[in-house]
Amino acid sequence: MRWLSLLVVVACASPSDISGRSQRVGVVASGPGEIVPVDLSLTTVEALVAEADGSWRVHPGSGAADGSFVVPGVPDGPYLLRIGTTYRALDARESTFVEPALRRPQPTPLDGPSTLHLDATGLLAWEQGDSLEIYTGLGDLLWPEVPPSLGATSVSDLELLVLGYELADDPVYAMQRRQGAIVAFLAAPAVSGPALAGQLVPLAQDREYHASRWAYADPFPTDWDRFVSAIADGDAEGDVLVRRDCLLAAGCRLEPLVGPPRSPRYENGRLRWDPPALGTPSRYTLLLYRDTLVATFHLGAEPELVVPPGVLQPGVPHRLQVWAYAGQPEDSGSARVSAQILP
Repeated sequence: MRWLSLLVVVACASPSDISGRSQRVGVVASGPGEIVPVDLSLTTVEALVAEADGSWRVHPGSGAADGSFVVPGVPDGPYLLRIGTTYRALDARESTFVEPALRRPQPTPLDGPSTLHLDATGLLAWEQGDSLEIYTGLGDLLWPEVPPSLGATSVSDLELLVLGYELADDPVYAMQRRQGAIVAFLAAPAVSGPALAGQLVPLAQDREYHASRWAYADPFPTDWDRFVSAIADGDAEGDVLVRRDCLLAAGCRLEPLVGPPRSPRYENGRLRWDPPALGTPSRYTLLLYRDTLVATFHLGAEPELVVPPGVLQPGVPHRLQVWAYAGQPEDSGSARVSAQILP
């Protein structure tokens, strides 16, 4: 009897390290500012690789105070990179993530909230349903606890709380809204003290969003990127991100580029949804909530996710929000849909 010896070679993806950095950049009225590292020394860092049976193999990693991270011995190919509660579908061996913050990147923190007092004239005679919003360059969006009285055209010593940071030559914007539109506007380019005084300027509603025929005004600096948000029927919302030159033009009309994903659901350990009826998404983002946000997933174009271990609590209702994105950064669109799921 003769024996035939066979040498079987199985090609396996060779393991290598995944590394990168996580950073934050402050975005203020003058544009992006200093980039600072995100401290990852106490943050969970790991890579999850899909197995043939649909499960995940977890490869633990580590992060440092300088924003760097490394996950050793990860097989080549696609994986989910987890940093804290954020998961990203990747295949690169090295990545840098820069997170924008709508404020200076390192403002001076305070033990408690500071106070801003507003004295302003120029309001349109106050009507039921109007709102007064104050936005600071630290990223705070403030509302007074007691609104102006009906018919009022000014406010005096109106107290607002600035949460957690000290104003230091930061821009502050005051806006009177009526039925969602900004009808009067005050811009203060550099505020350092506890008081803001000035006159709001009435605004012409000379822009139009085509899908809803909604007129709006645009009082913001011309070098800011623009977007228009339109709420659709039910639990869906669409955003249209467009070229700045279009939004700066009076009478600019915008068309949606992508519709909301459809029928988000949980099935057999997977989050699934149907693609939008309008447009072809290039990627999706999932936000998963219980009482608060528990996980964010940045994914490719496939309309499903095998849920990693430990994310869902069986028998506990979760809120799932699915965003679809299409187009290029200078002319792109996004839309979302929300649903309750019970794993």
